[in-house]
Amino acid sequence: MKCKVLLVSILLILTRTVLLNASGQLVWIVKANMPTKRYGLAAVVLNDKIYAIGGSSNFITIPIVEIYDPATNVWAQGKNMNVSIGDASGAVLNNRIYVFGGTNVQEYDPLTDSWQTKNNAPDNISKAFVMNNKIYGIGSQLYEYNYITDAWTVRGPAIDTTNKSNIAVLNNKAYIMGGGITFPAYSLSAVEEYDINTNTWTAITNMLESRRGPSIVSLYDKIYTIGGYYGYGRVSGDGNKNLSSVEKYYPAINIRVYDSSMPTAREKSAVVIISSSMYVIGGVLNNYGGYPVNAVEMAIDSEYFPPPAIEKNTVQSEELHLGPASSIKKKIKELKRKYE
Repeated sequence: MKCKVLLVSILLILTRTVLLNASGQLVWIVKANMPTKRYGLAAVVLNDKIYAIGGSSNFITIPIVEIYDPATNVWAQGKNMNVSIGDASGAVLNNRIYVFGGTNVQEYDPLTDSWQTKNNAPDNISKAFVMNNKIYGIGSQLYEYNYITDAWTVRGPAIDTTNKSNIAVLNNKAYIMGGGITFPAYSLSAVEEYDINTNTWTAITNMLESRRGPSIVSLYDKIYTIGGYYGYGRVSGDGNKNLSSVEKYYPAINIRVYDSSMPTAREKSAVVIISSSMYVIGGVLNNYGGYPVNAVEMAIDSEYFPPPAIEKNTVQSEELHLGPASSIKKKIKELKRKYE
């Protein structure tokens, strides 16, 4: 009995400590700059390295590939693509990298350190994503790409994705967020959810801010929307600006909250997850692409439980978020073994 009381008391203390100390804010760390300043690049993770691929620099699309090692904080030159791809989307499947942009498709094999030009896509592919070990591309329709046969098939309808939106995948659903146009500068807060089981798109709760060219990535049960550009139809001035703000979206409970901003405001950067940390790479500082950046900033989310605002709005939040709190579960198991 004493053991059970002790365990419950310690669990309450540990839980309270985490809730008080975990504000949900990201901790940002500036890492080594990428060698090439660029925006609209693809970034993927392969064999514990980050590959920064393609994009544009000073209005020119580039084929450049640079590889970052998070363990050493060092960049290395990779094998360039066969073609230049701006506004690139990347995917990793079967230990190979696939890069899409327009109708171009490039495949990288790390075993031979070589790129292969694949058959053209049937449409201009603005975004690509992996779900259930399949690659999907979004153009005027939603396409499925068979990397074995190098063939495309129509999967279903596509939404009006607009220009400069972005996409993330979580729990067999894809989320497209934001978008807009360059001239005059205009940004959107719209969010569309794709359900692979029903093959349908649904408009869901808008972002807290309108964002053109945001970076989007999922981690655990959340989707992060990072940076972008805010504009509302004017050519310049009067509120048009690059964004450093970060939104965190919980699809299971349909709640959005702000998180701590990244150091460098920018749009059209790339973002990846490696070892539960986010890396935001490259981007551009103004409306017309004239100031590309090579900044690399890593974020660690200290959140194990929902922030207080979410706790107050849902009785399910504690149960929903206990999973990532592995440190507490481990501690309880250790205490059980000690006192049983």
